[in-house]
Amino acid sequence: MIQLRISSPSHLTDDVLEVLGSDPAVSSLAVVRGASLRPVGDVVHADVAREAANDLVDRLRDRGVHEEGTVHIEPVRAWFSRRGYEADRLAPGASADSVVWADVTQRAYEESELNWTYVSFMCLATLIAGIAIILDSQILVIGAMVLGPEFGAVAALGVALVRRRFTLFGIAARTLVTGFAVSIAVTRWRPSWAGGSAGSPWRTSWESALRQPSSTRPTSGRSSSRSSPPPPVCSP
Repeated sequence: MIQLRISSPSHLTDDVLEVLGSDPAVSSLAVVRGASLRPVGDVVHADVAREAANDLVDRLRDRGVHEEGTVHIEPVRAWFSRRGYEADRLAPGASADSVVWADVTQRAYEESELNWTYVSFMCLATLIAGIAIILDSQILVIGAMVLGPEFGAVAALGVALVRRRFTLFGIAARTLVTGFAVSIAVTRWRPSWAGGSAGSPWRTSWESALRQPSSTRPTSGRSSSRSSPPPPVCSP
């Protein structure tokens, strides 16, 4: 069950009530006349079965409610109502399997936004992935995958293709390309902030130490090979 809260101009309120009132998936409907100040008009509340939310939102969009008013979609965590149960039963499909595309699209726009947080996490993930390649460490590879924020932009590309939102597709593609470009540039720039330039003795020794097998890599203050304990003496 979800709740629609619509701030509607006065001349569109009757259209909104017609759309919501004629749908059996709407279990409750209320209107407060003159309650909205911006836009000047009314506030409409409706409880809707989750399975029918996409159809109602599309019909409200066709009436132009989103152009002059506002449609809020809020999930209902708990409810008990005979009419709500009947509306949920009459709506086609299952509530657990239904997807509210307006909610998914909104999150896709938010998670594909190019900002400093996205670029910072992208750079950190790329650096960790580079160290994982040098050390041949699966744990660091998994850590880079967990830290990388690119999944939101990749998912936004899929949502844009399914919903035919070309603006979202452009935003997600720009975020991915810019994020990867900046992170690769920062990773290539590593020698200048790591304490040496390309080809310096410090960097050469550092990279050669990282490329050494872990079994032969020296440890601080200890010998790399440990002597085995003497065999036990057996008395006759």
